[in-house]
Amino acid sequence: MEFVKRLFKRIPVVRGVLKSPVPGRVLFFRTLAAVLFWFACYACNVTSSTIAAQRFVKGREPLDDIGMHILPPISFAWADGWFLIWVPFSVIRLMIFFDNGLIMFIRNFVVYGTVLFFRALFLNLSILPDPNPECLHYVPHTQMYAPFDLSCGDMMYSGHTALWVILTCCYLKYEPTWYMKTLGVLGTLTGVCLLVAARAHYTLDIAVGAFVSSSFWLAYYIYTRNIHIPDYRLNPIFLLFEDQLPREDILSIKEKGEEKLDEKNHDDITALLVGIPPYQQQQQQQQQAGISTSADGYQKSS
Repeated sequence: MEFVKRLFKRIPVVRGVLKSPVPGRVLFFRTLAAVLFWFACYACNVTSSTIAAQRFVKGREPLDDIGMHILPPISFAWADGWFLIWVPFSVIRLMIFFDNGLIMFIRNFVVYGTVLFFRALFLNLSILPDPNPECLHYVPHTQMYAPFDLSCGDMMYSGHTALWVILTCCYLKYEPTWYMKTLGVLGTLTGVCLLVAARAHYTLDIAVGAFVSSSFWLAYYIYTRNIHIPDYRLNPIFLLFEDQLPREDILSIKEKGEEKLDEKNHDDITALLVGIPPYQQQQQQQQQAGISTSADGYQKSS
């Protein structure tokens, strides 16, 4: 039993939680809030997809698509199978084998939930002809949430692509090696090609999904770098998901594997933890060094 405990503590994400300065109950409630937020957004997405399936008009010819001219048709099982392989692999790699995996889990659930919520809003604005040949003879269900084995009209934008792109952003940001970054990009490119070949989405759906998800991921990343700004602390996003969590700057520094930090880096991280803006850090360092800055911008020693 003791061996199992020691082995369990050697898992990077478990080690990171045990060594984290953030209280365990805070991590638990932030994780719970992120999961519940994602589930609510996912429910909105499913509802919107069901409405789109009911509104779908059968018999319309698919739109002309450049990706479908290039890629030959295949079974959707290829795209679905790749999704079921690539997503668990990436989640295990990024969320479990990194010390700050739980914080990445929380933030990516928030981003993906937001992307699904906006997808639910956009999906029914225009019901596009489905490129799946089976949808030419599709008969919509009359009851809400009726079980169906074929989804038609669920086009704009691609939720599969959105999740793959979010994982790719994590690969590019946190993976220290070039070959894992390359693997992350290739995994997503493989998935989107399979989606087009399976006639599950138009190339436009994939392009918009990639743009929206990467934009939301980048915006949230910038947000977590500026939590020290007082106005940000009044934001409900901060209160629900980011209160007492470390800044993105610290997470990035740790993920680079720089465990032996010099004294200067240690002071910088301490300043980030207490939320001191960079310009105030510079002023404090100058005061400690006995250097003051005059009104005209010139530095002079005291």
